Amino acid sequence: MATLVGILLPALGSSRDAARETVCLANLHGLCQTFATYRAEQRDRYPFAEPGASIPASPDGSGVISPSSHWDLSHWWTGVVQRVAPWREHFGAWVCPGSPREPGEAWRLQSAGTISVSGYPSYSYSNSFVARPRLWSAGGSADAALLAPTRGSEVRAPSSKALLFDSELSHVSARNGEPASRTPVAFADGHASREVIADATPAADNPMRDGGAQLLHDTPQGVHGHDF
Repeated sequence: MATLVGILLPALGSSRDAARETVCLANLHGLCQTFATYRAEQRDRYPFAEPGASIPASPDGSGVISPSSHWDLSHWWTGVVQRVAPWREHFGAWVCPGSPREPGEAWRLQSAGTISVSGYPSYSYSNSFVARPRLWSAGGSADAALLAPTRGSEVRAPSSKALLFDSELSHVSARNGEPASRTPVAFADGHASREVIADATPAADNPMRDGGAQLLHDTPQGVHGHDF
């Protein structure tokens, strides 16, 4: 019996992960539609906010987030798109299955049984969409003028340029401490698929941020480049 259980448990875990991954992909596909709606209202511009801007951090607007840098939009995009996607109706689809959330309030992330952060999603918005492509090109410099919104028409390879991706991976069961080998990704053309992380295009240096180049954020040539 113990042998049989040992065989079945990994299979059950894999099946559960696959089901959760399907939900993640559906969530990301829906987010592509949300971003398309936002762009339609903003003259084709992707979500963008300057550091220090007041971004809603609650469904009723009673709280605000003030990003310290443009790169913070990787997670605080939720407040920027709230004008077209109110949190009470939409935030549940911005969270991956298994993520610790306050019951009935998906926008509240739990930590050790207490509410720690509001407005933090499971899906990261690629930094490539909040700066000009030249920042990640050969000879790119720390020029503040390069920090600016991008437009849908500027994306040259929309089917291979990551727009959002699952950075939390809460749907993946822990297996001997091994990191996940693939992640759900939404692309600029509106489709979502699971991608092998090791297959991603090597990240380019970002001269305006410390901490090293990050896959799917620091895409070579920004929105002019591709991630897979």
